[in-house]
Amino acid sequence: MPNGQNNILEIEEKILQELTTVYQEAASKAMSSIMKTNITVSSPEVSQGELQNVDYMLLEPAIFVKSCLTSQVAGTEMLIFRQRDIQIFLNKLMGIDELASPDFVFDEISLSAATEIMNQMVEGATEAMAVYLGNRMRSSACILNTSDEVSGLAEAMNEEPDSHVTVVAHKLNIDGMIDSEFLQIISSQAEESLQQEVKAKEEQMIKDAQEEQRLKEIEQGVHAVSSQRAQGSDIFARRASFTDDVIQDIPFKNNLGLIMNVPLNVTVEIGRTKRKLKEVLSFESGTVIEFEKQADAPVDIIVNGQLIARGDVVVIDDNFGVRVTEIVNKTNLFGNGE
Repeated sequence: MPNGQNNILEIEEKILQELTTVYQEAASKAMSSIMKTNITVSSPEVSQGELQNVDYMLLEPAIFVKSCLTSQVAGTEMLIFRQRDIQIFLNKLMGIDELASPDFVFDEISLSAATEIMNQMVEGATEAMAVYLGNRMRSSACILNTSDEVSGLAEAMNEEPDSHVTVVAHKLNIDGMIDSEFLQIISSQAEESLQQEVKAKEEQMIKDAQEEQRLKEIEQGVHAVSSQRAQGSDIFARRASFTDDVIQDIPFKNNLGLIMNVPLNVTVEIGRTKRKLKEVLSFESGTVIEFEKQADAPVDIIVNGQLIARGDVVVIDDNFGVRVTEIVNKTNLFGNGE
């Protein structure tokens, strides 16, 4: 398989893993908050198959919690809890520190309270996934039924028995003492919708990685150029140093002391160009004259008609000045410039 395809699959798998982690952390936080106790959801195990083959016998007697995904996504999601776990949730909600009673009966009031807990959990988890994926998906209000009120999952989810579903088994720990589990069943429509959102997230991650690499390469290039300029500036500084070592290379060094106070005309030339006489005669206020030298090129420093150095134009208070960046040939000041 090509490396590019491998990278895409790795990113997609990473997103799915992180999405599951986001769901579990948000579900744990929501339930812990409403029940004022520590609820932990962890260790997901994913499988796929037909709805009619989903085995939830170990959770019987069970509570079915149905909700639908909306806004940008669609499809049905079903959670299956043990009735005893829901009863413990209700006890925690009411501040009763007791284990589940085998004689407990879910009436309208208890189912209503359980519905509120499930709404908080599902809404919190869905909102967290939406933030992670960068979309606006939401979930509908939950509908709760005991497993003996319906003939099976197909009726509870309003799906065909042979429809394809994804099943996620979650570990559930209540207050650090009770270990249990629950099932999350995702319809094929919901799975396809989530896969589309995962693809969009994947494409965005690839674009972000490419942009990050591009900026990194630009930054490396800038550092390289800066380093070269720094090295060049160091060389120019050494060339520009009027020390005795440099003066040794100038002819007539033994007689320099006699002419050191001679005034010289220093001129800075920013550029040159040629124009015909008729063009010169047409000059007027506002005329722009273009020189042959580029805008970022150093200016020429001319002393007594001889090119001595080059540099960059600077502003010192209200006056222009030149920072010397290159010494061309100081021996031009003496003799015939040879």
